[in-house]
Amino acid sequence: LEVSLIDQKNIVAKSESFPIADVVGKAIDLCAGDAEIRGIRLTTHIGPDLGTIESDPKLLRRALEEVICNAVLYNQENGHVDVQVSKQGNELLIEVRDNGIGIAEERSE
Repeated sequence: LEVSLIDQKNIVAKSESFPIADVVGKAIDLCAGDAEIRGIRLTTHIGPDLGTIESDPKLLRRALEEVICNAVLYNQENGHVDVQVSKQGNELLIEVRDNGIGIAEERSE
């Protein structure tokens, strides 16, 4: 929804410098309760020395919450969601992997 609002110019991104690990941690914390209730193992691997990034922390956190919470919501009972954050050269890589049912091929376009 917020991405749609940004596209329509109804939300303006406010860029600032912030530690990426803090934003990722907050997104994971929001989804952790649902994961526990559903018996889903939520693991994180946040690399050392990730430093800060320049972006809108609220919008980035919201995007991460959507991806992580969807991985929990659409996972199988007693499933697994793994969130990894690492540096690849001068780029930041955020990966969310799960063993849920996924998106049907005919709906993936």
